[in-house]
Amino acid sequence: MGNANVRQAMLAFAEANLLDCFITSIAIFDSTILGHISKFSPLRELGRRHFPKALQRFTRCHPARELLRLLLLRSGRQAWITHETGWASVDQNFSALDCKLSRLVSQRKMRAVYCYEDGALASFRSAKKHGIKCLYDYPVAHWRKVDSIMHEESALHPEWIVTMPGFKDSQGKRDRKDEELRLADRIYVASEFSRRSLNDYPFPLAPIIVNSYGSPLQSLLTPEFPAHAPPPSQPLKILFVGGLHQLKGLSYLIDARNILGKKVTLTMIGALITKECAPLNKALASNHWIPSLSHHEILEQMRLHDVFVFPSLAEGFGMVVTEALSQGLPVITTPNTCGPDVISEGVDGFIVPIRNTEAIVEKIELLLRDRNLLAAMSEAAQAKARQLTWESYRARLISDITTHVLPRTELSHG
Repeated sequence: MGNANVRQAMLAFAEANLLDCFITSIAIFDSTILGHISKFSPLRELGRRHFPKALQRFTRCHPARELLRLLLLRSGRQAWITHETGWASVDQNFSALDCKLSRLVSQRKMRAVYCYEDGALASFRSAKKHGIKCLYDYPVAHWRKVDSIMHEESALHPEWIVTMPGFKDSQGKRDRKDEELRLADRIYVASEFSRRSLNDYPFPLAPIIVNSYGSPLQSLLTPEFPAHAPPPSQPLKILFVGGLHQLKGLSYLIDARNILGKKVTLTMIGALITKECAPLNKALASNHWIPSLSHHEILEQMRLHDVFVFPSLAEGFGMVVTEALSQGLPVITTPNTCGPDVISEGVDGFIVPIRNTEAIVEKIELLLRDRNLLAAMSEAAQAKARQLTWESYRARLISDITTHVLPRTELSHG
């Protein structure tokens, strides 16, 4: 996995001398051949899998399935990347990595394994046989909660059903997710909403630890990009970044934009899952749509906008929220994201109820009327991002593990 939280968790373990090995599909390091060629445009996607040099000696890569998946995504060929069953699908990639770790667990002396959601079952089963602690990185909302929300949405907005990918998951996949949770000795989530979503799990669970993610401090606005607000004569530039599907609450943002009319502009950055959703197609044609950008380019786009709106219906965290804060954008989001964990209401953003177009319109109109407030919130957003450091994330993770899982006394005598 190339997610920022995966990088940071592995870096935390390496810094604390707790890392034995890190198994992943693709990891790019500056000094390697892949590190050099990933800088060229055709292979830019690989650059998203860049990892800190400190992890290089611990890392074992198994890239075949993931490289094939990336190639097939570009070619449009689907057979080998069919959801769950395709040899190069995300699920099969996770399963293959899980099996490799499970074999390693039985061969080497370990005190704990730290696994990612959807790729932990075989490793946890092997760990249990050898008395090894199972630590679970669970960055999402529980599928029962998500399923409930999607069924409600299908009744409210049937024309958007085709955009909701979660309906594709088999019961077998859901059962595996639940078994991973059942086997975990400690569960790490990134938001209170993610923790609450696990209330729907039908059996007792291990302790659940909320550890919010950090923001990209290296990209915080500099004096050359100060906090600002456009003059009242100009429309507010609204930005959305995320998957173009209804679980992100996209229809409610589009409705708000239509109500506000020429007072705002809307840019949507995200991949199109299907071309079969008529209201989405209409919105993409009448607003600014960018299908894909690198992480660096997304941050640049954030600096070109005034307000970030993320009306998600179910989100384990929503890294784009902290990224937007780091670029000086006040954030309008919902309680079903990391919003309540990282946003101070009316200071650096607003929390609005899910499925509430009127509340989105109300907050944007407030910023339209009061550009001084917008400028102050932009400055406050940057200040908040400076508090949300990855260093703090790493410190909290290691503190919990060395206090409750692998006490320092045990480590020193191990």
